[in-house]
Amino acid sequence: WQDFWVVLFVILILVGVFAGEGAVLAFGVMGLTVVGISLLWSRVSLEEVSYERRFSRQRVFIDEDVTITITLANRKPVPLGRIKIQDEIPNGIEIEDADLISSASPNAQTLRLSTSVTWYERISWNYRIRGRRRGIYYFGPARMQSGDLFGFYSSHHVERDRDYILVYPRVVTLPELGLPASRPLG
Repeated sequence: WQDFWVVLFVILILVGVFAGEGAVLAFGVMGLTVVGISLLWSRVSLEEVSYERRFSRQRVFIDEDVTITITLANRKPVPLGRIKIQDEIPNGIEIEDADLISSASPNAQTLRLSTSVTWYERISWNYRIRGRRRGIYYFGPARMQSGDLFGFYSSHHVERDRDYILVYPRVVTLPELGLPASRPLG
């Protein structure tokens, strides 16, 4: 559709020039200007945008709560009318009050975030997460999508940084294991 609009506005400019119609010419020039601004805006929309995950602790035991802080920062004078983020979260991790969907990656789910960001703004989301099984769990990559304010063009960026959380096994006492005290080695 983007190419269609460019061709249409160029045709309107030519018709306006050859027919001597100032309104048609002005409409074609305004339309072509909007398409040019939209294209430029979409190209710079994800530049100087950073996405970061921080954990309150990276090593926990099973069923302990950890806070994850996700920060999105726009460090340029161009606002983002919309930005959609999809971050890969491992299946062994529960995350409370989050918009999660199934992922194309095996053993993962996708955290969806969507917002608008003004110039030089920083937005943070805090979630509580909990590990249900022992293991090391990797978060990421995060996919970002944005574009111009009119919605003509879109741009994509994949934030390849991956973070992890290590979930230790549950600590149990010897009586819980069922080992008699007289023979602790079995």
